[in-house]
Amino acid sequence: MSIPNRYTLVNIVKSINQRIKDITDNFSNYTEIEKVRVANAMFSELNLFHDAINTFGEVQVMDMLEAGHESYTNILDQLDYLNSSNNLLDYVSKSNLLESD
Repeated sequence: MSIPNRYTLVNIVKSINQRIKDITDNFSNYTEIEKVRVANAMFSELNLFHDAINTFGEVQVMDMLEAGHESYTNILDQLDYLNSSNNLLDYVSKSNLLESD
């Protein structure tokens, strides 16, 4: 994987983690429109991450992350929590939801 791809992937993961933190801390204070915007932005980034896994392979992508597969698992766990506590998926456009492979 080239350096620009690594840099982009690392930044996507950082952004996803920041969005998760922001949603955890502030979601209840957002207007309905802001909830839609934030949820869609995060799921767009998750789609990019998923595309990287499909393009480069899970092993190579996870090797690039600081905490490896544990980092990705942590993101998924946090998303499950956010959805259960805030009904996050209710705010995501259908076009941003990942389809099962």
